[in-house]
Amino acid sequence: MADRSGNIGDLVRSLNAEGDAYLRQWVVWLGVASAAGTVAMISLAAQLPNPDHALQLLLPSLWLFLVGILSAGVSILLLSKQLHEKAEHFAQAHNRDQVKAAIDKTVEIVASPAHLAEGANAGRNRLIEEYATCDSRAEAAWDRQTRWARAWIASAVLSSSCFVGGIGWPLVQVSFGTTLVP
Repeated sequence: MADRSGNIGDLVRSLNAEGDAYLRQWVVWLGVASAAGTVAMISLAAQLPNPDHALQLLLPSLWLFLVGILSAGVSILLLSKQLHEKAEHFAQAHNRDQVKAAIDKTVEIVASPAHLAEGANAGRNRLIEEYATCDSRAEAAWDRQTRWARAWIASAVLSSSCFVGGIGWPLVQVSFGTTLVP
């Protein structure tokens, strides 16, 4: 297999940078949007003649914003973990390819009886064991990144749903004739 040292290193750095970029993007977007929604709901209630009544009607919306903010924070962590595991997978796969290339360059000694060749093949056998270790680490990292990705998706869907619900709750209430003023 061709030497891909530079490409793999670039890929690992790129995935780590992408994880950091998503982290910043989620913090800014959800932090500002959910905080703005919360402030808007509280501000609206405070300006009405009976703020306690309005806050009681808007309470589900405030809880949805809170859950949305918390799940967005969790989703940032999950996305970061997923991308770091993906980077680990590619790093281990690269190591596996390098070891495989070294194994392919090593001549296997065959002798009868077999114990005569064991000493001569000791270095090659160590490389084969190292290959198996790299392979299992690469596959384990891929499995972990898949689990992190699924958890991230669930958390992102929850956060997005809560944000939409937080905005939608008062709109639905007003649409159905509920007044914020008793």
